[in-house]
Amino acid sequence: MITLHEGAILIADVHFAPYRRAFLDFVSALEKGDIQTTQLILMGDIFDVLVAQLTRSVEQHREPIARLNRLAQSIEILYFEGNHDFRLATLFPSIRVLPLQAQPLIVNAKGYKIALAHGDWSEPLGYQLFTRILRSWIVVKALNFYDKHTQNRFVRNLEAKLSSKNLCKKNQNLIAKKSKQLASVLKEAEYLFEGHYHQGIALKMGKLNYHNLDAFACNKSYFVVQFLPNGVVLNRHLFKEKN
Repeated sequence: MITLHEGAILIADVHFAPYRRAFLDFVSALEKGDIQTTQLILMGDIFDVLVAQLTRSVEQHREPIARLNRLAQSIEILYFEGNHDFRLATLFPSIRVLPLQAQPLIVNAKGYKIALAHGDWSEPLGYQLFTRILRSWIVVKALNFYDKHTQNRFVRNLEAKLSSKNLCKKNQNLIAKKSKQLASVLKEAEYLFEGHYHQGIALKMGKLNYHNLDAFACNKSYFVVQFLPNGVVLNRHLFKEKN
């Protein structure tokens, strides 16, 4: 079982793109020791579009990919794949990559059992079937073939569509509808930390303490794990970019 360390940093839904680059400054702060941790947990959708077999998506993000691999030489990094970034293992050889089928992952934290996930693991069956098909090797290779022979039409159109998406819309009813399902599925966990919904809320669901993380793309939030005598808390910090 993986151990979650005190002082670990969780960051979710960065949605990095060439026009949204604050995450590179965040990585620089970790490299320089301005922000200190021994463990970085990437909670999915770190990139707006990144799939190892989609050539354009990789070429667009060579710098952050290289920077994360270099950072992984000095601190432990876990990367929970999201619905925008998947099939990543070959891109991050020094990082432990957790695909959708490995989520939620139960980790140990000072005797507490904490479930970690991007967040889309509990979506309805139709979504689950669609995303499994989309993640399949043959579909991704077919999309890449089409993209390469149409001047990157598929990825460029996808990037354009995502660039206009409102990432910061609040809909707490969305989480409330899931409460019974989450509590029943995760009977062994005492905490669930996930992103995906960009809501920035904490709820008690029976015995399950649920935290949905803010999206870094919205307000530069990241979270630091702290152990208290009566439980585990996530302390929210706001990253300040240097001018």
